[in-house]
Amino acid sequence: MGTIKGGPMVFFKKRSLLLKITAIFVVSVMLFGYQNCAKPLSSQQASSLDQASIVPLHTEPPIISNISAPDLITKLNMAAISFRATAQGTASISTIKCSLDEAEPVDCMQGFSTANLSEGRHRLQIIATDSFGLASSPTFVEWTVDSVLPAISFNPAPTAFVASRSLNISFSALDGGSGIDTVVCTLDDVVVGCLNGSIVLTNLAEGNKSLRITATDRAQNVFSLTRSFIIDTKLPTVAFNMAPPAVVATTSLNITFSALDNGSGIDTVVCSLNNVVVSCLNGSLALSNLTEGIKSLRITATDRAQNVFNLNQNFEVRFNVPSIALTANPPAFDRAVVSSFSFTGQVVGRVLSTFECSRDNVLYLACNAGTISYNNLAEGNQSFYVRSVDVTTGARSAPLSYNWVIDRTLPVIAFSVTPAAMSTSASASFTFAITELNPNVRVCNLDNVDQATCNSPVSFTNLSNASHSFRVSATDRAGNTSQATFNWVVNTIVSKTLAWDPSLDANNVMDITVTGYRVYSATVPGMYGAPINVAAGAAPTSVLSLERGRTYYLAVTAVNAAGSESDRSMVLSYLVP
Repeated sequence: MGTIKGGPMVFFKKRSLLLKITAIFVVSVMLFGYQNCAKPLSSQQASSLDQASIVPLHTEPPIISNISAPDLITKLNMAAISFRATAQGTASISTIKCSLDEAEPVDCMQGFSTANLSEGRHRLQIIATDSFGLASSPTFVEWTVDSVLPAISFNPAPTAFVASRSLNISFSALDGGSGIDTVVCTLDDVVVGCLNGSIVLTNLAEGNKSLRITATDRAQNVFSLTRSFIIDTKLPTVAFNMAPPAVVATTSLNITFSALDNGSGIDTVVCSLNNVVVSCLNGSLALSNLTEGIKSLRITATDRAQNVFNLNQNFEVRFNVPSIALTANPPAFDRAVVSSFSFTGQVVGRVLSTFECSRDNVLYLACNAGTISYNNLAEGNQSFYVRSVDVTTGARSAPLSYNWVIDRTLPVIAFSVTPAAMSTSASASFTFAITELNPNVRVCNLDNVDQATCNSPVSFTNLSNASHSFRVSATDRAGNTSQATFNWVVNTIVSKTLAWDPSLDANNVMDITVTGYRVYSATVPGMYGAPINVAAGAAPTSVLSLERGRTYYLAVTAVNAAGSESDRSMVLSYLVP
């Protein structure tokens, strides 16, 4: 037996001669009917073989290319993957199998798509087999699904009221899926630095602040955390409306005062007499069972930002001297034209009927009727002083003072931010200012419904397509009331024209048996309402009334004269801008 080394891998046959190329390119020659081995073929003999009988041997597997895959990290729980499988030589692609996450392979000759993917990493294996049975090397597509929003938490959160122009805030932004990509912080819509979970705010102005932290993960899921607070570094104020006189000749004493704060508002008021806490609700302090001696009165007001102010007043309790007490007086804030006072006096059990009154604690005039009225006092701070006189001894009580405010000016309410008079949005925001920094009562009203709170700014959502009215009313401490109203119309409906190709017959021309079309729309896939009927034509269209910001699913059917209706067309998904 002889051998011929080298040459292409082929099978060929000539009469009773059979040549077979082995895997190591060694050709064995056998002559059937002969017992002896043949001699090696000469080059002339080999070339004389019938070339038409030569058939190439296929050894190259298919190749997978042009892969269109999901993003490496995506928030979509569905995927559509396309690719090209190319056979080599004369072969053709027989099958393509895809296996997702090591599941049983499925046919994917037309690409691979899947839905309802779980959170986490996914791996698709693609193998193509040609008509000779050769399989491609496995091709892998890997990606991660992350549809869970990031989480943000304060460590700890800023308090609602802050008594400092500087503030350090710590927070954590976490994402258990794809990880945090970016964190952006804003204060009143202005970007501020917030590296490594730390925000340092300085030079803060007084007033309302809104802090927002927005975290975006690598799958572009976005979560925002908002915290509002008030910067208030100003001390509250405390003032006597009716201060204790320097000398008190009775065992009881009534004192009134006002505690105000135009920033965060009053939180607590604590009163003490000689360091012993006494009740002082609603700006009224009633002292009883007084004994002779020097008394030290302190009124401590703390606002909600924990700014503290103390008002101290000393007086002496000494009996057998004339005393004076008010029995009627104007309110601390008054808009009346007439301000009236009544008062009484006594000494050692005797009722006194002689009094002296003053507006400036300098010039005192007789007011012996025990009452006095003042007409048309100017707006602003007012003071009244009265003392009793013991005509027997000529002794006078220490003056009793009362302070109040005349205010006949209405609060002014001004809008600085409003929606457009004709709005295409179902949301609306208002920013307003009131000249009374700390009005006694403020009320926000939307469409004749009072709102639970009334702090600027205020926002409303999910407004209906209709006329709306927003009203802010404010009443000051003197009882002056004013209001400001803004009216606008919400219309989120826009007209859009839907066009489609007419139905064609078997000859690819317009089907004359079609008498009309029906247009179906839905905001939830498959949940269609009553259709819109459209007459047949060469260029059928339908004008639809759609709501801005909503996604609609649109489909069309054809109808013939008998009323028969075709299957619905491909569904068009459309987000109305």
